[in-house]
This record gives sequence, C-alpha cells and structure tokens, in this order.
Amino acid sequence: MTGKLSVVVSVDEARLKDFPAVLRDMVEAGLHVENQMAMVGTVSGSIDDARTLNRLRRVKGVAHVERCRHFQIAPPNADVQ
Repeated sequence: MTGKLSVVVSVDEARLKDFPAVLRDMVEAGLHVENQMAMVGTVSGSIDDARTLNRLRRVKGVAHVERCRHFQIAPPNADVQ
C-alpha cells in the first residue's frame, strides 16, 4: 500500500503523565503528528505506510492505533446517483 495513511493513536491511561515521552517515541516510530490532545491521551496524524502501524503499536505507552476512514457524500443540492 502506498501513500500516507491517517491514524489516531490512544495513549494508555497509566502513561498519560508521560505523554511527552510517549509522543516522542511515536514520532521516532514514524508518526507525523497533526494534532495532540494530552488531556485525553489522543494523537492524530499520518504515517508513510502500513508497516509503520506495527512500529506504533509496539511503542511503550500506546494503547491503540486506529486507521482513519474517509467518506465523502454529495452536497445537499446534488443530484442523487
């Protein structure tokens, strides 16, 4: 699979106090950070390829990595197809 993949990463609640260190380790594993919400322990961003998913999942303090899905619907006044 090629192209950037959007992901959302959840930090383990027990490691929230170490959020900056966990974030640094995620970046080293290949995450391009777009948004970080330390209070809730969530980081959104992108990765270069699917192989990086496994590296992110192995970062100490990462609870879950989820690929984002993108959907597009027609504008309200568009013809139904």
